[in-house]
Amino acid sequence: DSDNSNTISINNYGALQTPHNLQINNINGEIRLSYDYIENAVDYTILINDGEYIKLSKTYYVDLSDIVLDATNYSIKVKANKTDYFEESAYSSEFNYSNYEIIEFNVH
Repeated sequence: DSDNSNTISINNYGALQTPHNLQINNINGEIRLSYDYIENAVDYTILINDGEYIKLSKTYYVDLSDIVLDATNYSIKVKANKTDYFEESAYSSEFNYSNYEIIEFNVH
C-alpha cells in the first residue's frame, strides 16, 4: 500500500508591513517620492489621485517628475505588493503634494 499523493504545502506569513514616512524631495530637478523600505517586498504600487498606478521594482523611491507635471494638488499612497508568501500591505496614509512653482516678479 503506497501513498501516491503529491501534497504541496505553502506557508502564508500574513500581510507585508504598510509603507510609512512618505516624503517628496527635489533632488537635482528630480521630484523623488521616498518611503520606508519594507522587508520581503518585491515591488510596490503607488496610487496617485485615486487612479494612476505605478508598479515598481524593489526600490523604495521613485522619480515622479514625468507624472506630477500639472500645477495642482496630488494625493499619493503606497503599498507593498503580494509575494509568494506574503499578502499585500494596506495602502499607506495619504500624502499630499502640491506642485506649484513660486514665481516672483517686480511691479513698477
